Amino acid sequence: MAISKTQEREYARILYVSERITFKEIAERTGTTEKTIGKWAVADNWDKLRKSLLTTKQSQLVHWY
Repeated sequence: MAISKTQEREYARILYVSERITFKEIAERTGTTEKTIGKWAVADNWDKLRKSLLTTKQSQLVHWY
């Protein structure tokens, strides 16, 4: 059974955030183009999500105090 575009997009997001791989590698794994991956990343703000997952509770507290 083929996966939907929504599932493909979600999988690409997870790869970008958790595995920290390039758009080219994500495109190869998901069977989409690098350009599509780039559009999804900008539209869904993947960079902000990736950065937020790198921020620890301790570093947030230090920043606020």
